Amino acid sequence: MYTIDRIEENTAVITDENEGRIYVPADSIDGNVRESAVVTKYGGRWKIDEEGTEKRKTEMKKRLERLFKRE
Repeated sequence: MYTIDRIEENTAVITDENEGRIYVPADSIDGNVRESAVVTKYGGRWKIDEEGTEKRKTEMKKRLERLFKRE
């Protein structure tokens, strides 16, 4: 899975599961480019995966809720 870690000027810093980084011009990514968005690559172009982004967001929210319930 690839996610947008951050956007620096007009460059999206995309990370993979191994914390590897890929630097891509933000305007070359199709969709609503934003931090934490899940992206996929199709035929040389990057695209925001809205379904994957929402799924990841939900999973992260559940993790935080479990973490705070432990205290």
